[in-house]
Amino acid sequence: MRDRELVQQAKYGDKEALSQIVRRYYNEIYLFIYRRLGDSYSAEDITQEVFLKFTQCLPQYKEKDKLKSYLLSIAINCSNDYYRKAKREVLSEEIEITEEAENSFDSDMRECIKSALLQLPDEQRNVIILRYYHDLKIREISRITSCSQSTVKSRLYRGENQLKEILKGVL
Repeated sequence: MRDRELVQQAKYGDKEALSQIVRRYYNEIYLFIYRRLGDSYSAEDITQEVFLKFTQCLPQYKEKDKLKSYLLSIAINCSNDYYRKAKREVLSEEIEITEEAENSFDSDMRECIKSALLQLPDEQRNVIILRYYHDLKIREISRITSCSQSTVKSRLYRGENQLKEILKGVL
């Protein structure tokens, strides 16, 4: 069933449709948050909070928005709330990388990339994760982050350069 149909049914109280939405997007939202925070326990809690907020905001959801983009924007807001509540610290759990990338990187390389990502400012880290881990287009990232496309491109460019600089000594 398509997202639009599931959302429509969920709006009318169909709990199974809501469960299907959660099953369809849970891992992707979890991985996005995990890559931002580097902490699996916090990522799990925040992911649950994202779907709770989605359920609460369901009546206001506009079907012209892509569901995935809408959920990722909630994830960014929930992650930002987490940062405000907790002092920011670098956490030691490994960042998850897509299966293809995992085959080509050893654990030391994954740890270096995770460490480098966590050193970036939030705005740059967000656009890099959305672009390269979630394979979103600049236009979609712009909608999710509520920034202009030129701002997204600028943050992406600066973040990539900063990552290259951080990883220069390692590679």
